[in-house]
Amino acid sequence: MKKRDFESFPGFTKIEVESYIRMKLKEDQDWLKRGCVRIYEKQTLEERQKGRSIEYNGIGFNRHDGPLMSSIAKSIKRGRQLTKEELEKMQIIIPRYSSQIIKMADRDNLERRLAKYYGREVKVKVEQGTLGF
Repeated sequence: MKKRDFESFPGFTKIEVESYIRMKLKEDQDWLKRGCVRIYEKQTLEERQKGRSIEYNGIGFNRHDGPLMSSIAKSIKRGRQLTKEELEKMQIIIPRYSSQIIKMADRDNLERRLAKYYGREVKVKVEQGTLGF
């Protein structure tokens, strides 16, 4: 049975894309911090103000993770150095949100990174009537 391409990233399966994102979140603190802040910023204004999840909309942190991750995201935005414990908790929690991070990603940039990581060529998208740049 042939694995289907992930609709957002032709040439890659959903498992490949999610695995890559999870790996980057576990290995790269910049990705981890950016992911935390981006998820926090996608929460509703009320959720950000109260520092907890209120709506069941599939966006932002869940009710369990909301208070801690919102606090950490605010710290990151303020430029505060995170503790070892905060980073360790983020390494466990943030990869769970890989699907949201994929939806927020710069598609072309992520596709190039995936191609490089998996040793594949990126399919160049050229609009009709343009030279592609």
